[in-house]
Amino acid sequence: MATAPNFASTPLAPDIVQLTAANTNRDGTGTMVKVATGTASGIVTEQLRVTATGNTTSGMIRFFLSLNGGASKFFLTEVAVLGATPSGTAPAFTTIVDALTGLTLQGATTELYAATHNAETFNIIHHKAGL
Repeated sequence: MATAPNFASTPLAPDIVQLTAANTNRDGTGTMVKVATGTASGIVTEQLRVTATGNTTSGMIRFFLSLNGGASKFFLTEVAVLGATPSGTAPAFTTIVDALTGLTLQGATTELYAATHNAETFNIIHHKAGL
């Protein structure tokens, strides 16, 4: 058992990426965007937010983990996208991916990827801290 607690000790700027290309695959192939890369001491996901920039139709945002610099990717989880038409009285689709809170990326070849099922534009905001 450790004598000192291990906790996030270094605040880091968030990673912000944009998804646009459709990828219906769940097998780790196809077009994906790298959301974050680990460090030697590790980073921990504090919050992962998905926000559409315009109209959406029903679909999915999928997240994948690579342990070898992107050579192979493994499906982690997906979140359902609800159809929405943002306006002055209706917000764009947005969600927080609770399933990935606490995910640790340890090592420079550990990477988190995301893909959208439909060819719609989403911003992914990855709030993180260093270990």
